[in-house]
Amino acid sequence: MNVNLIRYSHRMNEVHDDQWPEGWMNVCGIDMNNPQWFPEVCILREGYSLGIQGKIASEMLSQKTTYVAYLVFRTTRDTRGLAVPAKTKVSFGGIEIESENVYLRRPQFQQENYVFPCLRNDGWMEMKLGEFECNEGDDGEVEMAFEEVTQRNWKSGLIVEGIELRPK
Repeated sequence: MNVNLIRYSHRMNEVHDDQWPEGWMNVCGIDMNNPQWFPEVCILREGYSLGIQGKIASEMLSQKTTYVAYLVFRTTRDTRGLAVPAKTKVSFGGIEIESENVYLRRPQFQQENYVFPCLRNDGWMEMKLGEFECNEGDDGEVEMAFEEVTQRNWKSGLIVEGIELRPK
C-alpha cells in the first residue's frame, strides 16, 4: 500500500475537556465558500483544559515512510484563552516525541523557542504534532496528541477539522 496523505475527522479523534464536556459542539458545513475535507467540524465553545488525541493503526500506512502529523484547525473572531503554552506528542513503536511551548495563538510576549501554527493554502491552520517512521514489520497504533491542561483558563473559539498525516 502506498499512502500519500491520510486525513481523519475529529469524530475519529478524542476531543475533550474533562471538566466541561458540553463545551464542545459538532457543526456541519461552517464555510460554504471554502470546501472542507470533512463534512463536520468540532467547535470549542468554552472550556478550561484542552486535549485532542488521535490514533491510527500502522497497517493503514505505507512502509519505509516517515510521516508528519498535523492538527488542522481554525479560530473564530471571538477566540480567547488559546495563547497559552501547550505540548504535542507522537508515539509509535516505543518511541515518544514531545514538543513543548506550542501555541495555537501568539501570546503578547514571545520567546525564541515558542512554536506557532502555519497558515495553509486552504485557509485552515496547521500545527505540527510530530513525526515518526513506519518500517517493515512495525505494527501497533500511532498515537498523536495536542494538550493544554496547565493554565486552567477559559478557552473558546477553536474549530477542529481533524488530524492530517503526510509523508515527509
